[in-house]
Amino acid sequence: MSDSEITVGGVCSREGKDCYVGDGGACSEGKDYPNECQYFEVKLKETTENPELKQYRIWWSGNNLGIQDLSQIRARGESRFIGVFGSHDTGKTTFLLIAYLNYIRQGLKLSYKFAGSKSLVAWENLSSYSRLDTTKSTFPPHTSRQSERVPGLLHLALRDNESNLIDLLLTDAPGEWFTTWSLNSDDPNAGGAQWMATNSDMFIITADCNKFAGENRGKARKELFMLFERLIPFTKKKPTALIWTKSDELVENPISDRMKKQITDKLLFNIPHAKQYKVTIENPDSVTNVIHDLLLENESFRQPIIVSDPIVSNSPFMCYRGSHV
Repeated sequence: MSDSEITVGGVCSREGKDCYVGDGGACSEGKDYPNECQYFEVKLKETTENPELKQYRIWWSGNNLGIQDLSQIRARGESRFIGVFGSHDTGKTTFLLIAYLNYIRQGLKLSYKFAGSKSLVAWENLSSYSRLDTTKSTFPPHTSRQSERVPGLLHLALRDNESNLIDLLLTDAPGEWFTTWSLNSDDPNAGGAQWMATNSDMFIITADCNKFAGENRGKARKELFMLFERLIPFTKKKPTALIWTKSDELVENPISDRMKKQITDKLLFNIPHAKQYKVTIENPDSVTNVIHDLLLENESFRQPIIVSDPIVSNSPFMCYRGSHV
């Protein structure tokens, strides 16, 4: 076996203009790999690799995790699965991005400390939109609706005050999934939302303040109410949070007291144990506090599994639990 291999390198002709692949950002053409882009100039070079090192391969690539990766995450310790639910353009992806940025900026100061991630490339692709560089920072783009029945999973490794490791898995799914699922859970396009609801340990429901104060507030309320009703059997005895996104814009365009009361009453009727939070990009701690409260509440919801063997005989010889060949 030859120790020599051909590896691909190169530069992007649009680097510094509207492409930031070199800085760890996303390709402006939306390509997963730079050498697939027409603006990427490929340069081949021959390198030498020790064949003994080829056997040491990692199972993760840094991109979104899939269902096949869950066994690898859960094999090393405790994991928590947070499903983020909400209709289109209610701030789900932005919520996740703010949480990630707050962890990497002041992760050691928070009650749950940042300890790494198996999806750093996916996180950095999202965060590239919020960086101030030669262009103006923007919100992350809409999560595209795809045919997959399982959403992309983002990973965060956290440590509590006792240094216990917790693997946190969060979903980044398109809002159209949940609208379709709320109308018909058997719809083929609702498989991803159904999978999330079935497998989530904790639930976050997003409510866009702008929508409930705008012209289409009636439609937004109907979609949210239908989502509440669909989640009823899945959220029992599981921590659930309703977050009011874009709450910093309430001063200019407030939600009517009647509308807010209707939503609160409906939430308490369908999911009585759910808590409500206001989150804003101006206060990143408001986002991570939601996650921390869910983690703490999850501990109180979890019940110990008690295994007891019934007494079938008082004879000590019947206590043997082995087998004979």
